Amino acid sequence: MMNRKLLFPVLTVLLLAALTSSPSQAAKSYYAERYDVTIAVQPDGALIVTETVVFRFEGGPFTYVFRDLEFTNLDEIDRLQASMDGQALPQGTQAGQVEIVAGKPLKVTWHFPPTSDASREFTLVYRVQGALRKNNDSDALIWRAIPEEHEYTIANSTIRLQYPPGVNPLQAPNLSMTPVVVETGDQSITFAIQGIQDDTPVDLTANFPPSSLLTQAPVWQARQAERTRRTAEALPYGFGAAAITGLISLVAVALYGQSFRRERDAASDFVPSYIAPPKTVAPAVAARLSGASYPFLGTLFDLAGRGVLSIEEGARKWGSRTFEVMRHSNDQDLTPHEQAFMQAFFRKAKGERVALTEIAGLASNSTYSRALDDELARLGWRDNQRNARRNRFLVFAGLGLFAGLAILLAGLIFTAATADNGGTLVLTAILIGSGIALVSASLVGFIVTAVISPLSDEGLRQAAAWKSFQSHLVGITRQREPVIAPDIFERYLAYAASFGVATQWVKFFSKVKDVPVPAWFTGLQTSLQDGSFAAIIAAISAADSSAASAAGAGASGASGGGASGAG
Repeated sequence: MMNRKLLFPVLTVLLLAALTSSPSQAAKSYYAERYDVTIAVQPDGALIVTETVVFRFEGGPFTYVFRDLEFTNLDEIDRLQASMDGQALPQGTQAGQVEIVAGKPLKVTWHFPPTSDASREFTLVYRVQGALRKNNDSDALIWRAIPEEHEYTIANSTIRLQYPPGVNPLQAPNLSMTPVVVETGDQSITFAIQGIQDDTPVDLTANFPPSSLLTQAPVWQARQAERTRRTAEALPYGFGAAAITGLISLVAVALYGQSFRRERDAASDFVPSYIAPPKTVAPAVAARLSGASYPFLGTLFDLAGRGVLSIEEGARKWGSRTFEVMRHSNDQDLTPHEQAFMQAFFRKAKGERVALTEIAGLASNSTYSRALDDELARLGWRDNQRNARRNRFLVFAGLGLFAGLAILLAGLIFTAATADNGGTLVLTAILIGSGIALVSASLVGFIVTAVISPLSDEGLRQAAAWKSFQSHLVGITRQREPVIAPDIFERYLAYAASFGVATQWVKFFSKVKDVPVPAWFTGLQTSLQDGSFAAIIAAISAADSSAASAAGAGASGASGGGASGAG
């Protein structure tokens, strides 16, 4: 065992070694001094491609360079020859060898001894068959000379196109980026480029006279044309299946949705303007009825006004005010939704206090929401049978969506299986058309379900009345309605909070004369010096913002391509 006296010095040396090695690792980088490509078009339409890359390695060490050759829009790549610094390499995985892994893409990796702060030249020669495509008016070449994936910059690049004697392009070949120099030679054209950024491909396009190089289309193009033809034949069947499936599904949605139609629109009855609560109900119940987002805030301030809760300002944290809600003993005779509120709000409390920001948890509490719905049902304002049918409608729409997606997926899988073997695409078109139609009809079903109200006729009338009262409260905060008395602030605070305008409500009344701070709120002595309403504005704004946050809460057609890099 190592002597304990030596342990600390050894660890120190290892740590220093690790720290001193980090800068060299961080400085490891490379770029291509040159990336030269020669594309020699053969009389039979094949290509002999020669790629020569000179990499400059900074830091390191580097031990390999790779090139992935994609089979995009071509038939075959063969006759590979790889060399490094002018020397042909044997196949293998050791330093001084080249590793070739067949597949799509075809992977070529040069292995070499660890290299730092030096340049090396890598050359790859290969034959490509089927890269030229046969168009009606030309034999066309679109070749990706610089691959789309290269995580290094290229300082200089020379791209040369050579073509057989007696065969000349119909017009001057061009590159996908502006070359610096263009030089035309005997049966060739050369482009010189500087400053190619990483992951920037360069495509070469040339059009030769029709049938000058090709007697027939390459295999990939012929298959593509055949797929296009078979797809065109199958499309009418797909559209027909989509029309039939969509019509049947939409009729079913319409008939089921029609069953929810009321004999008359109760909400269209004349509703007077309310400047006081239309009924004596809890603010949260009124908010749930009218579709407001913050019934739990109404419960908080309603219970505070009844002495069940109080809000106290705490010490500042990180420069911000903090507030706690304290529970008192006089919490008897609470309604079911108020009991659910208390249980949810204080479930994590240690003692009788909880942070005011915990109010956000009530936004998604299902027990509290169900208790409000039950109370609406007891008042006769919510039709539970209507809501149950609405939920069944929602289930049917969900099943339809699932079935549609399954049929669509089956069609896509069948398409992939038959695309290249000459099989019929009629069945796939029928499956895809039916699947899309069923998915679309199911989405319509979801929309219809969303607009179906679970309220009874009387509930709709009461909801309209409460929305009128809500508009009155909003109008007060915007100074469009008269303020009857200063005590209206606390009397309607819980309603304003339920309707989502608590912050605007308290800020407005902070400017009204003789409005008292509620007895259930206690601020620090230091905060009270800023003004009697400053602390309660901060408290209500904190609750309002917590509630709001919880409720809110390709290849461009070129042949070839691939990747290149080093490491």
